[in-house]
Amino acid sequence: MAQADPARAVLWAATADWERPSAWPVAGRLLLTADRLLFTPRSGDEAWSTPLERIVDVVVTEWPPSMGRGRRRKRIRIETTDGSVELFAVATVSHAVDVIRVAVRAAGGDPSP
Repeated sequence: MAQADPARAVLWAATADWERPSAWPVAGRLLLTADRLLFTPRSGDEAWSTPLERIVDVVVTEWPPSMGRGRRRKRIRIETTDGSVELFAVATVSHAVDVIRVAVRAAGGDPSP
């Protein structure tokens, strides 16, 4: 019997909306493994993922008023080493940020506190 790859096991997951400034939010799931953070859409939209060691910042943020639409709920802000920023709306934002930060540190990254 083949062994499952522990790096691919889902450690944490949440229903999420991927908030993009130039497009409507995409509903799906935010998934955390031992080495990646992934977003899988519910429909045929594009997916997103990044290795944990590329994450340099994980914080709770408000939707910027300059973005116009959107409820004023808090979001997870993920910044990577290439300077790109992704926003995800989940039900338990503070808990999600804590879980992701712990995983990034365990993978050798250093997210902001």
